[in-house]
Amino acid sequence: MLSPTSAAERGPSGPPTATVSRGSVVDSVSAAASLRASRSANVDFGTSAIVNKVFVKLGDKVSKNQKLATVDDRQAKAQLDAAKAQLESAKAAVAAAKEAKQPTTGPNAQVKQAELQVETAQDAVRSTTIYAPFAGTVTAMNGAVGQRSGGGGTSAGNTGGGSGAGSGGQGGSGGGGRGGPSGIPDVPSVPNQSSSGSGFLTVTDLNGYQIAATFSEIDIVKVKVGQNAQVAVNALGGKKFPAKVVQVDLMPASSSGVVQYGVLLELDETSPELKPGQSANVVVTTAKADSVLQVPSGAVQTVDGKSTVTVMESGQPKPTPVQLGVRSDHIIEITSGLREGDVVLLGDSGGPGRFPEGGFPGKSAPVRVGR
Repeated sequence: MLSPTSAAERGPSGPPTATVSRGSVVDSVSAAASLRASRSANVDFGTSAIVNKVFVKLGDKVSKNQKLATVDDRQAKAQLDAAKAQLESAKAAVAAAKEAKQPTTGPNAQVKQAELQVETAQDAVRSTTIYAPFAGTVTAMNGAVGQRSGGGGTSAGNTGGGSGAGSGGQGGSGGGGRGGPSGIPDVPSVPNQSSSGSGFLTVTDLNGYQIAATFSEIDIVKVKVGQNAQVAVNALGGKKFPAKVVQVDLMPASSSGVVQYGVLLELDETSPELKPGQSANVVVTTAKADSVLQVPSGAVQTVDGKSTVTVMESGQPKPTPVQLGVRSDHIIEITSGLREGDVVLLGDSGGPGRFPEGGFPGKSAPVRVGR
C-alpha cells in the first residue's frame, strides 16, 4: 500500500515522491449507530378489562402463539350473547316479512347490521387473551393481575414506515385481524423495533440484531442497499461484526439544523455478548477496486473537473492528465494516464490532492515510497 514519505526522506530541494503501484482502493463512509433487536412487539389486549391471569414473567422465553395472559371475559361474552340474540331476532323479522308477503329490504338490512355486531363481539372475546406473535423473550411487563388492561392491541413498529400488525381481536395501533378457528391470532413476524414502554408486555427476538445509523447528507448519497459494512461495538472493545445495508431512509431527519438520513443494517452473525441499545460505529464500504493502479491522494491536483499528476521523467517534472476511479481518504485509483512504476510528485501542503499555492511543484530528486 502506498504511503507518503516522511519529512526526513524528502531530500533538501523539494517535495517527496511516490511510485505508482497496484493494490486495492476502498472508499467508505462511517457513522455512529446503536444496536436493536430485529423484531419486537408490544402486546396488549384488544379490549379493556381486568387482568385475571398472567402466564409468563420478565425474561421468559416464549414460542410463537404461546398464551401470555388473559383478562376477565364475562362482559365480552355477555355482549356476544346479546349480539347473537339480536341476530336471531333480525332473522325472525325477515321470515315474518316473507310469510306476510311484506317487503324484506328493511329486515335484511337489520340482519346484516346484526351480523357485523356479532363479528365485533367475537373479536372482543378473542382479544381477551393475548399470545406471542413470534418466538422471543419477554423484555418488558407493564401490567399485573388485578389491573385494568389498556385495550390497545398488539403493535409492531417499523423503522422505515412505522407499520404494524394487529394481534387478534379488534387489533391494535398497528392494525387489526381476526383469529383463526382456534382463536389464536396469526400475527405476521414483521421486522421492527417498537418502544418497550407501551402494551401489556413486550416480546423481543434476541436472536437477530439490526443496526440503526444516521449519515450526513453528503455521505448518504454513497450508501446503497446491499453494501457490506463493519460494525464495531463500543461495549465489546470495538469488536467488529460483518453487516449489510438493508434500508436507506428516503426522507431526512433534521436536528439542530443538521440534515441526516437513517440507515438500517442487519448483522450477518450475532453473539450472546450483544445487547439492544449498545452503541457502535458503522463503516460502510461504498466502493472497492482490486489490483488497480493507485497513487496517494496528495499526488493528484484537480482543477475545474480535470485531474493532473506530475510525473518525474529523466529527473524532470511533467504534468500528466489522468482519469480517477475509486477514492479513499488517502489513496486514489488511476484508471488512465499512468503506468505501474511511474514516479509522481506529492503535494507539499494544502491537504490531500492539492499542491502549494495550487500550482505544480518544481524539480526535485525523486524518493520512492514503498507499498
